[in-house]
Amino acid sequence: MRKKFRVLAGSIVLVTALGMSGFTTASAAVQDEDDCYFRTSGTSVWGWCDGNGPERYRIWADCGNRIVVSSPNAPWYGDRRGATATCPTGKYVDSYWGSDA
Repeated sequence: MRKKFRVLAGSIVLVTALGMSGFTTASAAVQDEDDCYFRTSGTSVWGWCDGNGPERYRIWADCGNRIVVSSPNAPWYGDRRGATATCPTGKYVDSYWGSDA
């Protein structure tokens, strides 16, 4: 069972040294051995979580006003195709995280 991790929008996160510009890792903001990488666009968040399946994860977004959405797909840990959580029209991502599906 994996721990849940959360990154608040606007929090300080590390940029990876793997040459993947535009990605950030939640490692600095979370006490977890698993690395997840996120990209936000204001209304959605895309991400993938490193590791080894067969366990699966989802990407979650808090869109404010008690609206929380998850990615419709649940890739396995290590699947770099990732997943996207999108806020409803007119809502923006306040925070985002990944957790077991």
